[in-house]
Amino acid sequence: MSGTDDIAVRTGGDEFVLIASGRLTDKDGQERIRAFERILSEKNAAKPDRVFDIMTSIGYVCFPASQKDALDEMIKEADRRIYEYKIARKKQRSS
Repeated sequence: MSGTDDIAVRTGGDEFVLIASGRLTDKDGQERIRAFERILSEKNAAKPDRVFDIMTSIGYVCFPASQKDALDEMIKEADRRIYEYKIARKKQRSS
């Protein structure tokens, strides 16, 4: 997983935006999410006596550098995907 040049920016509360450059696709975004989830899972498993687990909700959006969409629109799309992710995770836990 690459990402050494990625920039994480806190946008408020517990919300962060990760800005990555390069030729990234939706598949790359999904792979990064899975890698991050594995890291969290390993951290949680390493401390079984912890009172709480570290959890996350993730949304992402990929766009061509030539696209002129405003950053606000991209953040809204990523935010929409966060809620899709939360719903899918909730369904997964209840089944």
